[in-house]
Amino acid sequence: MIQVTNTPALTGVTISGEYDDLNALVDAIYEVTISDYDEGLNKTTARYLNISLHVLGLAYDIRHAAQGDRDLTTRPNGLQEWHAEAFGAALPATTVLYSVNVFYPQVILVTMALNDLVKLRMRRLAKTRYDFEVPFDKTVITDRTIAVIRLFQSGLMSAIGEVLTKASLTRWLNIVYDRATDVTGITHPFIDT
Repeated sequence: MIQVTNTPALTGVTISGEYDDLNALVDAIYEVTISDYDEGLNKTTARYLNISLHVLGLAYDIRHAAQGDRDLTTRPNGLQEWHAEAFGAALPATTVLYSVNVFYPQVILVTMALNDLVKLRMRRLAKTRYDFEVPFDKTVITDRTIAVIRLFQSGLMSAIGEVLTKASLTRWLNIVYDRATDVTGITHPFIDT
């Protein structure tokens, strides 16, 4: 399971998880991002190219974390000696977690971008022109890509909820998850460096 926790200095978050979980998140990010080579690229989707690069930058860091190029930690997995005896095999007593640290400005921008990219994917999957039907379409509800991305976003929301007061968290949620917030034109030197 993907875990998102605050860094000790509260300058960002640590995204950690097992190898398969991080790879599933990277694959989900690849599925929702827009590239120059997409077949259905038009004026509507072309405006998501710049913001997709920011999301792919996070995917790059997460992929390298899964490869062991970033931080490694271990935690007990709950297996006891009698489990090994019962199965007749040598079982590890710890689980390896791969992790990467990401600054808050970058991860907040990526979260806002993922909201827009997920909405775009939902419209593509539902193939309907009525927006009120999109979230309840059977192809959208059962889409694994959207579920993995929403799991990552909920972990981030929990980490940020530990730092902010209730009033600040409400304001933050109103900005990040507002339909009117458009991040496709954001370019900021602090985030782009």
